[in-house]
Amino acid sequence: MLPAAARGECRRTGRWAVVEVAIDGGAGIEENARRVRVLPARLRRQPRPTGIRLVGHVLAIAGLVVVALVFLAGLAVALVVGGPVMLVVDWIRKRRFIKRHLGQSFLMVRRKRRWGDFIVNNVEPALPPDCRCLWEDSREPRSPEMLFVAQRLKKPKDMRRPYLVSISSAGRVRLVPLHDELLPLKTSAQKSTDTRRAVADVIGKALGS
Repeated sequence: MLPAAARGECRRTGRWAVVEVAIDGGAGIEENARRVRVLPARLRRQPRPTGIRLVGHVLAIAGLVVVALVFLAGLAVALVVGGPVMLVVDWIRKRRFIKRHLGQSFLMVRRKRRWGDFIVNNVEPALPPDCRCLWEDSREPRSPEMLFVAQRLKKPKDMRRPYLVSISSAGRVRLVPLHDELLPLKTSAQKSTDTRRAVADVIGKALGS
């Protein structure tokens, strides 16, 4: 330890802090300068933890492990139980929708590539009473019919629009592609009686009438 009468200043040199200390040796004694190297606190040897501290650390780690195991167990149970439950709920909703729409059909269309005017002028007027268009690019909120087609039907990736979703009176759901059949009739978007008649024939054959 330094005497109470010691005074000085500190400067750093690398890892060490060098303290210039001037010690007053008392009356009639010249001041002596000493250089003292002081190791920073972060590099000093830390005291060994006591037994109580070790026990506290062990208990804290054990608590974290227990919490993690409980969380993982709950997640596993949710996945195991929740998966089949969601499948059953989805199947029930699908059957309810089909039951409410027996004998109906939906023509899935978009306005892209000049299909919009053609559908409005020559396709929609030619549809039978139990068939209507569903615009997939509509800005309106999705209807139950749109959600049914988007979430509960597996459409082939190569099936292009327009295509028909037909629900028979017996509850059978069919997807009928109509793009190739309607494309030659899309030469003009203007209203045409002949075009509507041709569209009606295409739709009638697709529905099996």
